[in-house]
Amino acid sequence: MFGYTAEEMIGHSGSVLVPEEETTDPSTRIATVIELGEGRFEVTRRRKDGTLIDIAVTMSAVRNTMGDVVGVAAIAQDITDRRRMELEREEFTRELEVRNERLLELDRLKDEFVALVSHELRTPLTSIRGYLELVLAGEAGRVTAEQRQFLGVVERNANRLLELVGDLLFLAQMEAGKLSLDFGAVDLAAVAAESVETARPLAEEKGITLTLATSPLPLLAGDRVRLGQLLDNLVSNAVKFTPEGGRVDVRASSSRGNAILEVRDTGMGISAEEQEHVFERFFRTTGATDQAIQGTGLGLAISKGIVHAHGGDITLASNEGEGATFRVSIPIRATQPAATEIQAALGL
Repeated sequence: MFGYTAEEMIGHSGSVLVPEEETTDPSTRIATVIELGEGRFEVTRRRKDGTLIDIAVTMSAVRNTMGDVVGVAAIAQDITDRRRMELEREEFTRELEVRNERLLELDRLKDEFVALVSHELRTPLTSIRGYLELVLAGEAGRVTAEQRQFLGVVERNANRLLELVGDLLFLAQMEAGKLSLDFGAVDLAAVAAESVETARPLAEEKGITLTLATSPLPLLAGDRVRLGQLLDNLVSNAVKFTPEGGRVDVRASSSRGNAILEVRDTGMGISAEEQEHVFERFFRTTGATDQAIQGTGLGLAISKGIVHAHGGDITLASNEGEGATFRVSIPIRATQPAATEIQAALGL
Protein backbone atom coordinates (compact mmCIF):
# COMPACT_ATOMS: atom_id res chain seq x y z
CA MET A 1 0.00 0.00 0.00
CA PHE A 2 2.88 2.39 0.77
CA GLY A 3 5.27 1.08 -1.90
CA TYR A 4 7.87 -0.28 0.55
CA THR A 5 8.89 -3.88 1.05
CA ALA A 6 8.98 -5.32 4.56
CA GLU A 7 12.78 -5.41 4.43
CA GLU A 8 12.92 -1.70 3.56
CA MET A 9 10.71 -0.75 6.50
CA ILE A 10 12.40 -2.84 9.18
CA GLY A 11 14.36 -0.59 11.50
CA HIS A 12 12.55 2.57 10.38
CA SER A 13 9.93 4.59 12.20
CA GLY A 14 6.51 5.03 10.69
CA SER A 15 7.38 8.70 10.51
CA VAL A 16 8.92 8.08 7.05
CA LEU A 17 5.30 7.87 5.82
CA VAL A 18 4.27 11.16 7.39
CA PRO A 19 4.12 14.15 4.98
CA GLU A 20 6.16 17.20 5.91
CA GLU A 21 2.96 19.28 6.27
CA GLU A 22 1.51 16.92 8.91
CA THR A 23 0.91 18.95 12.09
CA THR A 24 -0.23 16.20 14.47
CA ASP A 25 2.50 14.22 16.23
CA PRO A 26 1.84 10.48 15.65
CA SER A 27 3.10 9.76 19.16
CA THR A 28 0.16 11.78 20.49
CA ARG A 29 -2.28 9.38 18.80
CA ILE A 30 -0.36 6.39 20.17
CA ALA A 31 -0.52 7.86 23.67
CA THR A 32 -4.29 8.24 23.29
CA VAL A 33 -4.62 4.59 22.23
CA ILE A 34 -2.52 3.48 25.22
CA GLU A 35 -4.74 5.51 27.53
CA LEU A 36 -8.12 4.48 26.04
CA GLY A 37 -7.17 1.04 24.74
CA GLU A 38 -8.16 1.78 21.14
CA GLY A 39 -8.61 4.53 18.55
CA ARG A 40 -9.50 5.20 14.93
CA PHE A 41 -8.08 7.96 12.77
CA GLU A 42 -8.20 9.12 9.16
CA VAL A 43 -4.92 10.64 8.01
CA THR A 44 -2.90 11.35 4.88
CA ARG A 45 0.35 9.47 4.29
CA ARG A 46 3.10 9.61 1.64
CA ARG A 47 4.02 6.60 -0.45
CA LYS A 48 7.59 5.73 -1.40
CA ASP A 49 7.09 7.33 -4.82
CA GLY A 50 5.96 10.57 -3.19
CA THR A 51 2.23 10.31 -3.93
CA LEU A 52 -0.22 10.98 -1.11
CA ILE A 53 -2.93 8.55 -0.06
CA ASP A 54 -5.72 8.77 2.50
CA ILE A 55 -5.85 5.95 5.03
CA ALA A 56 -8.09 4.89 7.89
CA VAL A 57 -6.05 3.59 10.84
CA THR A 58 -7.53 1.43 13.56
CA MET A 59 -5.26 1.04 16.58
CA SER A 60 -5.56 -1.08 19.70
CA ALA A 61 -3.35 -1.54 22.73
CA VAL A 62 -1.50 -4.87 23.08
CA ARG A 63 -1.35 -6.13 26.67
CA ASN A 64 0.63 -8.90 28.34
CA THR A 65 -0.82 -11.45 30.70
CA MET A 66 -0.44 -8.97 33.55
CA GLY A 67 -2.61 -6.44 31.73
CA ASP A 68 0.24 -4.05 31.05
CA VAL A 69 0.41 -2.31 27.67
CA VAL A 70 3.46 -3.59 25.83
CA GLY A 71 2.71 -2.28 22.34
CA VAL A 72 0.21 -0.96 19.87
CA ALA A 73 -1.21 -2.85 16.89
CA ALA A 74 -2.45 -0.89 13.88
CA ILE A 75 -4.45 -1.79 10.80
CA ALA A 76 -4.36 0.70 7.92
CA GLN A 77 -6.89 0.76 5.08
CA ASP A 78 -6.47 2.76 1.88
CA ILE A 79 -9.53 5.03 1.61
CA THR A 80 -8.21 7.35 -1.12
CA ASP A 81 -10.93 6.42 -3.62
CA ARG A 82 -13.63 6.69 -0.99
CA ARG A 83 -12.41 10.12 0.15
CA ARG A 84 -12.18 11.28 -3.47
CA MET A 85 -15.77 10.19 -4.06
CA GLU A 86 -16.88 11.91 -0.84
CA LEU A 87 -15.18 15.15 -1.86
CA GLU A 88 -16.70 14.95 -5.34
CA ARG A 89 -20.12 14.33 -3.79
CA GLU A 90 -19.68 17.27 -1.42
CA GLU A 91 -18.65 19.51 -4.31
CA PHE A 92 -21.57 18.29 -6.39
CA THR A 93 -23.94 18.93 -3.47
CA ARG A 94 -22.59 22.47 -3.09
CA GLU A 95 -23.07 23.09 -6.81
CA LEU A 96 -26.64 21.77 -6.61
CA GLU A 97 -27.37 24.05 -3.66
CA VAL A 98 -26.05 27.07 -5.56
CA ARG A 99 -28.06 26.13 -8.66
CA ASN A 100 -31.17 25.50 -6.58
CA GLU A 101 -30.85 28.89 -4.90
CA ARG A 102 -30.45 30.48 -8.33
CA LEU A 103 -33.51 28.65 -9.67
CA LEU A 104 -35.55 29.73 -6.65
CA GLU A 105 -34.48 33.31 -7.22
CA LEU A 106 -35.35 33.10 -10.92
CA ASP A 107 -38.71 31.57 -10.05
CA ARG A 108 -39.39 34.39 -7.60
CA LEU A 109 -38.41 37.01 -10.18
CA LYS A 110 -40.61 35.30 -12.77
CA ASP A 111 -43.59 35.34 -10.41
CA GLU A 112 -43.02 39.01 -9.66
CA PHE A 113 -42.75 39.74 -13.37
CA VAL A 114 -45.95 37.84 -14.19
CA ALA A 115 -47.83 39.61 -11.40
CA LEU A 116 -46.52 43.02 -12.46
CA VAL A 117 -47.29 42.52 -16.15
CA SER A 118 -50.72 41.12 -15.34
CA HIS A 119 -51.57 44.16 -13.23
CA GLU A 120 -50.29 46.49 -15.94
CA LEU A 121 -52.31 44.68 -18.64
CA ARG A 122 -55.60 44.58 -16.76
CA THR A 123 -56.17 48.36 -16.77
CA PRO A 124 -55.74 48.94 -20.53
CA LEU A 125 -57.70 45.79 -21.37
CA THR A 126 -60.59 46.92 -19.19
CA SER A 127 -60.50 50.29 -20.97
CA ILE A 128 -60.47 48.58 -24.39
CA ARG A 129 -63.50 46.47 -23.49
CA GLY A 130 -65.35 49.51 -22.14
CA TYR A 131 -64.85 51.57 -25.28
CA LEU A 132 -65.72 48.57 -27.48
CA GLU A 133 -69.05 48.28 -25.69
CA LEU A 134 -69.70 51.99 -26.31
CA VAL A 135 -68.86 51.72 -30.00
CA LEU A 136 -70.94 48.57 -30.45
CA ALA A 137 -73.84 50.32 -28.69
CA GLY A 138 -73.69 53.08 -31.29
CA GLU A 139 -72.43 55.78 -28.93
CA ALA A 140 -69.88 56.93 -31.53
CA GLY A 141 -72.25 56.71 -34.48
CA ARG A 142 -73.89 54.06 -36.58
CA VAL A 143 -71.99 50.76 -36.81
CA THR A 144 -72.26 48.84 -40.08
CA ALA A 145 -72.64 45.05 -40.14
CA GLU A 146 -69.09 44.63 -41.38
CA GLN A 147 -67.72 46.95 -38.69
CA ARG A 148 -69.70 45.08 -36.04
CA GLN A 149 -68.21 41.81 -37.26
CA PHE A 150 -64.67 43.20 -37.04
CA LEU A 151 -65.28 44.75 -33.63
CA GLY A 152 -66.73 41.44 -32.45
CA VAL A 153 -63.41 39.75 -33.22
CA VAL A 154 -61.58 42.45 -31.25
CA GLU A 155 -63.98 42.06 -28.33
CA ARG A 156 -63.61 38.27 -28.21
CA ASN A 157 -59.83 38.48 -28.18
CA ALA A 158 -59.84 41.26 -25.60
CA ASN A 159 -62.02 39.04 -23.39
CA ARG A 160 -59.62 36.14 -23.89
CA LEU A 161 -56.69 38.31 -22.89
CA LEU A 162 -58.52 39.58 -19.83
CA GLU A 163 -59.33 36.00 -18.78
CA LEU A 164 -55.65 35.07 -19.20
CA VAL A 165 -54.57 38.05 -17.11
CA GLY A 166 -57.09 37.04 -14.44
CA ASP A 167 -55.70 33.49 -14.41
CA LEU A 168 -52.13 34.73 -14.08
CA LEU A 169 -53.07 37.03 -11.21
CA PHE A 170 -54.92 34.19 -9.49
CA LEU A 171 -51.85 31.95 -9.68
CA ALA A 172 -49.59 34.76 -8.48
CA GLN A 173 -51.84 35.36 -5.47
CA MET A 174 -52.09 31.66 -4.74
CA GLU A 175 -48.34 31.08 -4.81
CA ALA A 176 -47.68 34.21 -2.77
CA GLY A 177 -50.09 32.99 -0.08
CA LYS A 178 -52.37 35.97 -0.69
CA LEU A 179 -55.35 34.13 -2.19
CA SER A 180 -58.55 35.79 -0.99
CA LEU A 181 -61.73 33.75 -0.87
CA ASP A 182 -65.24 35.05 -0.20
CA PHE A 183 -66.84 32.23 1.80
CA GLY A 184 -70.56 31.74 2.03
CA ALA A 185 -73.24 29.05 1.72
CA VAL A 186 -72.99 27.48 -1.74
CA ASP A 187 -75.46 25.23 -3.55
CA LEU A 188 -72.89 23.14 -5.41
CA ALA A 189 -75.54 21.35 -7.48
CA ALA A 190 -76.78 24.71 -8.78
CA VAL A 191 -73.22 25.78 -9.60
CA ALA A 192 -72.71 22.53 -11.51
CA ALA A 193 -75.92 23.10 -13.45
CA GLU A 194 -74.78 26.59 -14.45
CA SER A 195 -71.42 25.30 -15.67
CA VAL A 196 -73.10 22.55 -17.69
CA GLU A 197 -75.47 25.03 -19.32
CA THR A 198 -72.59 27.35 -20.13
CA ALA A 199 -70.75 24.52 -21.90
CA ARG A 200 -73.84 23.12 -23.64
CA PRO A 201 -73.71 25.29 -26.81
CA LEU A 202 -70.17 24.10 -27.63
CA ALA A 203 -71.10 20.50 -26.75
CA GLU A 204 -74.12 20.62 -29.08
CA GLU A 205 -71.99 22.18 -31.81
CA LYS A 206 -69.63 19.17 -31.59
CA GLY A 207 -72.47 16.65 -31.22
CA ILE A 208 -71.32 15.74 -27.70
CA THR A 209 -73.82 14.33 -25.22
CA LEU A 210 -73.52 16.44 -22.06
CA THR A 211 -75.32 15.18 -18.95
CA LEU A 212 -75.69 16.31 -15.35
CA ALA A 213 -76.75 14.13 -12.43
CA THR A 214 -77.08 15.44 -8.89
CA SER A 215 -78.20 13.92 -5.61
CA PRO A 216 -79.35 15.78 -2.46
CA LEU A 217 -76.39 17.89 -1.42
CA PRO A 218 -76.12 20.10 1.70
CA LEU A 219 -75.06 23.70 1.34
CA LEU A 220 -71.28 23.96 1.20
CA ALA A 221 -69.18 26.62 2.94
CA GLY A 222 -67.14 27.99 0.07
CA ASP A 223 -66.46 30.73 -2.45
CA ARG A 224 -69.23 30.44 -5.05
CA VAL A 225 -67.35 32.35 -7.75
CA ARG A 226 -64.20 30.25 -7.39
CA LEU A 227 -66.14 26.98 -7.23
CA GLY A 228 -67.94 28.07 -10.38
CA GLN A 229 -64.55 28.73 -11.98
CA LEU A 230 -63.42 25.25 -10.91
CA LEU A 231 -66.42 23.58 -12.53
CA ASP A 232 -66.20 25.75 -15.65
CA ASN A 233 -62.56 24.70 -16.08
CA LEU A 234 -63.29 20.99 -15.68
CA VAL A 235 -66.44 20.88 -17.83
CA SER A 236 -65.08 23.10 -20.61
CA ASN A 237 -61.86 21.05 -20.68
CA ALA A 238 -63.86 17.83 -20.98
CA VAL A 239 -65.88 19.21 -23.89
CA LYS A 240 -62.79 20.68 -25.55
CA PHE A 241 -60.82 17.43 -25.45
CA THR A 242 -63.71 15.14 -26.42
CA PRO A 243 -64.11 14.47 -30.15
CA GLU A 244 -67.37 14.92 -32.03
CA GLY A 245 -70.05 12.43 -31.05
CA GLY A 246 -68.46 11.79 -27.66
CA ARG A 247 -69.90 12.08 -24.18
CA VAL A 248 -69.29 14.17 -21.06
CA ASP A 249 -70.97 13.29 -17.76
CA VAL A 250 -71.00 15.60 -14.75
CA ARG A 251 -71.99 14.26 -11.31
CA ALA A 252 -72.50 16.08 -8.00
CA SER A 253 -73.13 14.13 -4.79
CA SER A 254 -72.07 13.83 -1.17
CA SER A 255 -70.26 11.10 0.73
CA ARG A 256 -69.05 10.90 4.35
CA GLY A 257 -69.21 14.65 4.94
CA ASN A 258 -67.66 15.56 1.61
CA ALA A 259 -69.12 17.07 -1.54
CA ILE A 260 -68.09 14.97 -4.53
CA LEU A 261 -67.81 16.29 -8.09
CA GLU A 262 -66.98 14.07 -11.04
CA VAL A 263 -66.43 15.12 -14.63
CA ARG A 264 -66.01 12.16 -16.96
CA ASP A 265 -65.36 12.33 -20.70
CA THR A 266 -64.70 9.99 -23.61
CA GLY A 267 -61.91 12.12 -25.02
CA MET A 268 -58.31 11.43 -25.93
CA GLY A 269 -57.26 10.59 -22.38
CA ILE A 270 -53.90 11.32 -20.78
CA SER A 271 -50.86 9.03 -20.72
CA ALA A 272 -49.58 7.71 -17.39
CA GLU A 273 -46.30 9.63 -17.86
CA GLU A 274 -48.11 12.95 -18.26
CA GLN A 275 -50.75 12.50 -15.56
CA GLU A 276 -48.38 13.54 -12.76
CA HIS A 277 -47.82 16.90 -14.51
CA VAL A 278 -51.38 17.87 -15.51
CA PHE A 279 -51.88 20.10 -12.46
CA GLU A 280 -48.65 22.02 -13.07
CA ARG A 281 -49.00 25.54 -14.41
CA PHE A 282 -48.43 25.96 -18.16
CA PHE A 283 -48.30 22.19 -18.70
CA ARG A 284 -50.00 20.94 -21.87
CA THR A 285 -50.29 17.32 -22.90
CA THR A 286 -48.67 16.00 -26.04
CA GLY A 287 -52.10 15.28 -27.51
CA ALA A 288 -53.25 18.87 -26.97
CA THR A 289 -50.10 20.22 -28.58
CA ASP A 290 -50.15 17.81 -31.53
CA GLN A 291 -53.80 18.58 -32.29
CA ALA A 292 -53.27 22.33 -31.80
CA ILE A 293 -56.06 22.53 -29.21
CA GLN A 294 -56.13 26.02 -27.76
CA GLY A 295 -55.19 26.49 -24.12
CA THR A 296 -52.66 28.05 -21.77
CA GLY A 297 -52.07 25.14 -19.40
CA LEU A 298 -53.34 27.18 -16.45
CA GLY A 299 -56.87 25.81 -15.97
CA LEU A 300 -56.01 22.66 -14.03
CA ALA A 301 -53.36 24.41 -11.93
CA ILE A 302 -56.01 26.97 -10.94
CA SER A 303 -58.55 24.21 -10.33
CA LYS A 304 -56.17 22.45 -7.96
CA GLY A 305 -55.51 25.72 -6.12
CA ILE A 306 -59.24 26.36 -5.68
CA VAL A 307 -59.87 22.83 -4.41
CA HIS A 308 -56.95 22.95 -1.95
CA ALA A 309 -58.01 26.38 -0.71
CA HIS A 310 -61.34 24.74 0.27
CA GLY A 311 -59.48 21.97 2.10
CA GLY A 312 -60.31 19.42 -0.58
CA ASP A 313 -58.54 17.14 -3.03
CA ILE A 314 -58.64 16.63 -6.80
CA THR A 315 -57.56 13.46 -8.61
CA LEU A 316 -57.37 12.18 -12.17
CA ALA A 317 -58.06 8.72 -13.54
CA SER A 318 -57.33 8.19 -17.21
CA ASN A 319 -56.06 5.79 -19.85
CA GLU A 320 -54.66 7.18 -23.06
CA GLY A 321 -57.31 7.05 -25.77
CA GLU A 322 -60.05 6.10 -23.30
CA GLY A 323 -61.09 9.42 -21.80
CA ALA A 324 -60.48 10.92 -18.37
CA THR A 325 -62.29 11.37 -15.06
CA PHE A 326 -61.54 14.25 -12.72
CA ARG A 327 -62.82 13.73 -9.18
CA VAL A 328 -63.08 16.54 -6.63
CA SER A 329 -63.73 16.00 -2.93
CA ILE A 330 -64.42 19.04 -0.71
CA PRO A 331 -65.35 18.91 3.01
CA ILE A 332 -68.88 20.19 3.70
CA ARG A 333 -68.13 22.70 6.43
CA ALA A 334 -70.57 24.44 8.68
CA THR A 335 -68.25 27.43 8.97
CA GLN A 336 -65.53 29.11 6.99
CA PRO A 337 -62.08 27.48 7.41
CA ALA A 338 -59.52 29.54 9.28
CA ALA A 339 -56.76 31.29 7.35
CA THR A 340 -54.22 28.88 8.83
CA GLU A 341 -56.20 25.94 7.44
CA ILE A 342 -56.23 27.48 3.96
CA GLN A 343 -52.50 28.14 4.10
CA ALA A 344 -51.84 24.58 5.27
CA ALA A 345 -53.96 23.21 2.42
CA LEU A 346 -51.94 25.27 -0.05
CA GLY A 347 -48.68 24.09 1.51
CA LEU A 348 -47.71 27.60 2.62
